[in-house]
Amino acid sequence: MTIHFCRTEHHYRPYDDWYRLAELSGYEVIPISQMDVLNPDHVYIVNHFGALGMPGNEHEAKARIILWQLEWAKVEDKGEYPPNIREIWASDKWYADYYGARYTLLGSHEGLVDTPPNRNGAKEYDVCLMMYREPYRRRYLINRMIDAGITIAPDGWDEERDRILNSSRCMLHIHQHDDIATVAPLRFALAAAYKLPLITETCKDKDNLYEFVPEYDYSRLLTSTQNNLNWNGLAESGEWFHSSLCHVHPFRRSVEEML
Repeated sequence: MTIHFCRTEHHYRPYDDWYRLAELSGYEVIPISQMDVLNPDHVYIVNHFGALGMPGNEHEAKARIILWQLEWAKVEDKGEYPPNIREIWASDKWYADYYGARYTLLGSHEGLVDTPPNRNGAKEYDVCLMMYREPYRRRYLINRMIDAGITIAPDGWDEERDRILNSSRCMLHIHQHDDIATVAPLRFALAAAYKLPLITETCKDKDNLYEFVPEYDYSRLLTSTQNNLNWNGLAESGEWFHSSLCHVHPFRRSVEEML
C-alpha cells in the first residue's frame, strides 16, 4: 500500500502545515495532478480543496481516496464532492459525528518548528492567536483583552510566525461562530509542536488527548486567560501538551490508526 498526500495546484497557505506534517511523518506529498486513481495499491489523502479539484473523476477509482476534512462544511454540501471520494475523516469529534465522517485526532510532530522552543526564553507577548480575527465575537474579546493589559501578538507567516510563536507565553483559541464549537486541529498541532500552552473556548466534544488544554465558556475567557498567565505551571502545561501530540499520538499514528 502506497500512501500519498495530495497538494492542490492553487496554494492554500493554511494547509502548508498539513503537508509538512505528512512529509515529516514519512509520507510522500505529490501534486494532485499526479494521482493515479486506477491503481488499487495506492491511497490518496486530499483536503477539501483538493477533493473539489480532483482529477480522474471520469473513471471509477480503484485507488482508496480519502478526504481529510479540516474545513467547516455543511452536510448538504457533500454532494459537491466527486463520487470517487468514498471515505471522509474529520478531526473534531462533534463535527465528525455531524458530518458522518470517521474521527481522527490530528497529531503533531516536533519537526514542525523552525527554531527549537525555549520555555525559559524571553517572551514579548502574553497571547498569540494565529487565526482570522474579523468575526465580531473574536474582535470584541481581543479588544477587551488588550484593554485589560494582555499583550496580543500579531499574526504572521514563515520566519515572522516562528518568532511570534517562540515569543508568546500561550496560544488562545476563540470560536469563529457561536454555534460551531470545534477544535482547530492544525492550530492545535502547531501549538503542541512549539510547546505552547493552549487555552480554548469550550468545545462540544474535546478529545482526551487534549487534556492539557483548559477550556472556558466565552464569558469567562478573559478572566481565565488572566488567571492562566499568572499560573506558575503554565509553561509546564505546554510541555505536557507537546508530549501528548508529538510523542503519544503523533501525526503518523493518526494516519496509521485510520488505515
